[in-house]
Order: sequence, then structure tokens, then C-alpha cells
Amino acid sequence: MTTKPLQVGILLFKSYQLLDATGPLDLLTMLTPEYIQKAGAPPSLASKAVPMNFHYISDSLDPVAPAAGPLQLPTCTYTTCPSLDLFLLPGPPPDVEFAPELIQFIQKHVQEADIVMSICTGSIVLAAAGVLNGKKASTNKNVHKFAIQNFPQTQWTEKGRWIVCDKFWTSSGVTAGMDMMAAFLMSRYDQELVKWTYQLSEFVPKQQDDDPFTWILEEAKNHNKLEFHFTYQLHHHFKRISNKGEVNYQVEQFNINCSQILMNMTITITIVRNYNETYAQQYQTYWNSSTDMTHVQKPFNLTYHWFSISNMYITRETFPNFIEAQFYYSSNSIRVTNNGTWEMSAQTISGELLHFRGTF
Repeated sequence: MTTKPLQVGILLFKSYQLLDATGPLDLLTMLTPEYIQKAGAPPSLASKAVPMNFHYISDSLDPVAPAAGPLQLPTCTYTTCPSLDLFLLPGPPPDVEFAPELIQFIQKHVQEADIVMSICTGSIVLAAAGVLNGKKASTNKNVHKFAIQNFPQTQWTEKGRWIVCDKFWTSSGVTAGMDMMAAFLMSRYDQELVKWTYQLSEFVPKQQDDDPFTWILEEAKNHNKLEFHFTYQLHHHFKRISNKGEVNYQVEQFNINCSQILMNMTITITIVRNYNETYAQQYQTYWNSSTDMTHVQKPFNLTYHWFSISNMYITRETFPNFIEAQFYYSSNSIRVTNNGTWEMSAQTISGELLHFRGTF
């Protein structure tokens, strides 16, 4: 009985990491009848060989220069590539341009393929195409923060040489692609044949949880540890305001400096005031379009809540340098400002949860 060849597609990016593709492809090619025959494998393995056709894909048939090594010759383009059983994406530079034609090609063939594999930053391209939305995925740990910031819809994992989510097999950096391919072959094909390829290549694959590079993310977390710096200022101004009579014009200024990107924040400020206050008019200003504000009045307290709008990211550049509340109230109703309190909770883009509280 003739076995239908496995259709394998490799997407060639300009300046892609050559080992991302050649390492896994070497292991895969060792299962083919042609390779087994030339390598002089035991006769018992010949019948277990896996026929394959390889398709090297680019936007044209022009040679593609990887980050190192010889020029790569595409065999098909985005428009001529046949349907694929196994679609493999090596890692391009993180700043690769996602042309519309590339995104459309990926979306189409991801839908058709049985297995989709990415090595290193190849998962960044899948995420850009939207096919990893809501799925767990791995990438090179050195671009982990970049991946989270630019493609938050993907659940980027921190530990492990690779991860499997539905049809997607995504690995961390470069050599992890060979470990992932080894695991895939062991899960799909004859284990005696696969172990023979290990022996032939003198290769000992790492297990999924044997990840010696988790320190990269730990070091990055320590380097980028979330820090807040607070100052609070209260300015008194006595002036006559038209149609309001003599009032005390007071400006509250809550200064915040943040060292990381936040997913959300909540600030609560409670000010104690006199019970007999009969007139108060509040004006609030804040310096960030991604924050909103409410206030609640009680007999003794005036409570303000600042919070982030859902799905809005608060970046270091746009995070408010200060939040200012202005109050007009009658001069015979003096607020007891030194009993005011504040609380702040924040979550960073990497998932850290922090809570602070203090008094004015």
C-alpha cells in the first residue's frame, strides 16, 4: 500500500535564523525513505519510513538570505503553495514587516494544516496573523516582553522548551525547535525509527520542562521590577470667584511615576471633611485618556476612585505624571486634610499584582 506523502511547508523570511529551520528539518528528513536507504538503516526500519514532500515558501522565487549561511531557494510562492499537512515557521527578526499578503497566506494555510509549528520568534508572526488569539504559545525568552506588549491576546508562557495547544506546536529560542520536533516525531511515528535518528545524529533531546533558560525572564523581571514614586501636594488659594462669594480654592495634586507598563490601576482617595459643610463643588482633571474617575460623597468623607478603562494599556509614556483634583467650598467649612488616606492597586503587563496605601 502506498502511503500518501506528508506535505511539509517551510516559510522563508528575510534574515530568518537558519538553525530554526534546518535543525528540525534534519530530524524530519531522516524519517524519509530516501534518507533511510542512503544511511544504511536496518531493514526493519525501511517499512516504517515516512514519505514527504518539502515546499520552501516565499513571496517570490528570488533567493532568500537568512541571518547566516547560504542563500535559500524558494520552491513556491504564497499563490502557488499547495495545501500543507505540516506548516513550519522559523524565527525572523522581531521587527519583521507583516505584509498583508503574508498574513493572508498564514491564515489560509494554518486553517488547512494538520500541524503548525513555530520556532523561536516564528510565533510572533503567527500572533500577528491573529491565529494564536486565546491560545498558549512560547517564543524566545529574549523577546517575551515584546510579545506580551504587542500581542496580548496570546497567552505567552514563561517556562518550557515548547508548548502544545491544539494544532500549534510553538518552541522557545532556536535550539528548542529540535527538542520540539523530536517530541513531535515520537508522538506520531515509530519510536524505534525516531530513536535511530537520534543515534545517527548523536542527539539527546531535552524534555519539555528541562528549560535551563528561565533565568532570562527572572533577570528581566528583577531589572524591570515595578516601582511607583508618590508625592502629594496641597495648594491653598483664597480668592473671590464671580457669583460664588468668598471661597477657599484648593488644589490636590497626586504625583505618580511608574517604571513599567500597566494593564490597569485603581486609585482611591478618601478625604475627611467637616460634617457641616454645606457647599462643595469639585472639578477634576487627569492626564491620561485611558483613565476614568468617579466620586462618592458621604457626611464625613469625600471618596474618589480613578480606574482604567477595560482593554486599555497604560504605558510609561502616557501614564499620568499627576492626577489633580480641584475643590471649591465655603471658607467656613474647613476640611481636615491631614486625615486623608489613599490606596492604589495595579497590575503590570506581566501579571504582577501590587497594592499600596498611605496617608496624606
